[in-house]
Amino acid sequence: MITSGIECILISVKDMEESLAFYRTWVGMKVVADQNLNPEKIQKLWNLSKGTKARAVFLKNEEQSTLLELIEFQPHSGRVIRAGAKSWDYGISFETDNLSGLMEKFKKENVSILSGPVEMDSGPSGKIKAITAEGPSRIIVEFFQIL
Repeated sequence: MITSGIECILISVKDMEESLAFYRTWVGMKVVADQNLNPEKIQKLWNLSKGTKARAVFLKNEEQSTLLELIEFQPHSGRVIRAGAKSWDYGISFETDNLSGLMEKFKKENVSILSGPVEMDSGPSGKIKAITAEGPSRIIVEFFQIL
């Protein structure tokens, strides 16, 4: 039985420093832990080749209780864990209080906006305006503002 909410969302990244810069700059997250994982245990857990190492960085911001865990494997295998996975098969979503301002900053910094803005109904959030952007490691990142 699950005894609490979601502890963390894990994203495998190709470039840790690029990913950290993105989530710090655009989501306002701060590093709460940064660690090199035990190679033997991570190889067993993820069914990785002998010699694979991993670094995990946990981030959060003041508004969230759920952590974002970025994990970078070395050497990079170049393969996905799920056969046939595409970058648009998954993503992460963040609420903002100024979507227009964020879009202006994205344009100035050449962050790729993939779609939107689109107004729509979104379950528990109600009516929202949203965009999707390409984050580091081609992760789809949605930013939305409740209307």
